[in-house]
Amino acid sequence: MTSNKISALQGQLDPACVHQMAFDMVAIPSPTGDTRRVTEFYAGQLRALGLEVHWDDSLPESPSVVAYLNGGRPGPTLELAGHLDAIPVAHDPAEIRDGMLYGRGAADMKGSMGGLLEVARVLAPLREQLAGRLMICAYGYHEAPLGRGQNLLPLLARGIVGDAVINVEGPDEAVAVVGKGLSIFEITIARAGEPVHEVQAPKGLPHPLLIGLDVATALRQWNEELAQGEPIPYLGPESVFLGQFESGDFYNRVPNRCLLVGTRRYAPAVRFPQVEAEFQARLDGVRQQCAPATIDLNLMKIKDGFCVSEDEPVVRLLQQSFQELTGRPLPCGGFTAVGDVSNFVNEGGVPAVYYGCGLERAHATPEYVALSRLERQARVLLSTAARFLGLD
Repeated sequence: MTSNKISALQGQLDPACVHQMAFDMVAIPSPTGDTRRVTEFYAGQLRALGLEVHWDDSLPESPSVVAYLNGGRPGPTLELAGHLDAIPVAHDPAEIRDGMLYGRGAADMKGSMGGLLEVARVLAPLREQLAGRLMICAYGYHEAPLGRGQNLLPLLARGIVGDAVINVEGPDEAVAVVGKGLSIFEITIARAGEPVHEVQAPKGLPHPLLIGLDVATALRQWNEELAQGEPIPYLGPESVFLGQFESGDFYNRVPNRCLLVGTRRYAPAVRFPQVEAEFQARLDGVRQQCAPATIDLNLMKIKDGFCVSEDEPVVRLLQQSFQELTGRPLPCGGFTAVGDVSNFVNEGGVPAVYYGCGLERAHATPEYVALSRLERQARVLLSTAARFLGLD
């Protein structure tokens, strides 16, 4: 049953403010690497609400802002966090139409970040009653390929993190407690010399394209083995995926190079050095057959996986708040993409989860989100934060 305090708080939340702040955020272009203007706007809104605002200008073109609503009693820190950059793909100007917010970043994830301002507005007058503090963290350099955590990772290295974190992107009908790790591989097969006509090729000349087929077969066999392994809860098995195969420039020439590019998605308990060692072992089986051609692996770690307990207080409070607001349970689930919760868990060392407004239209054209979903997300986060900070 919803407490009188929580009910009163919900009565203070203004849907029009959620809609307006989300629109104002989306209306400010913020491609990855160029987020100063939207960050300045966000910091200004947080200051106007009376929060203690800290500005990190280490990357002037893409600064970060961390703000605190300090309670009047000792207690833990709940961090609500997200990125302010959006993919650098053109979009029509921001618009509210037929109950939808349109614009680049509406779903991913400036709409959600705008909603956090309304959560802070409702809680700010009650700061003396809080046990602990509410922390809001906004950063850039999230979206690949330019974004690689250049804002977030330095904050975590300095210990700037809450005792628990809700990253406000991702599913809105589940709380994501587990995610796979991701590495991108580039395998280059090369031989000495230039491409040659097929009839002029000496006997035994290594053929990189054909060696590439052997590598592709080895990767496919590996993926089939992984598919038979223990599935990751909510996410299924690990995988090796080949997305690019490039070789040759003419139909009757023996090429001197071949390139294979793809992904390796792995379980939360697995770490990047293990992935790299197994990759090399798999390739060694092909290397023994293709000398003097070479097979070189460039394996790029994106993020390791993460997993947090479904019994973490932040998980249970999200579920309780969602149930009270909707009359439906909020199940636990997995996050199929790769995002920042991995960093909060692995580098920050704290429990963290995803709870957003849905990602169906993220990176899409047109990109949009229902205003009703932003309002519901803000209400769930408001109740969750209030309970976490002792207002229930």
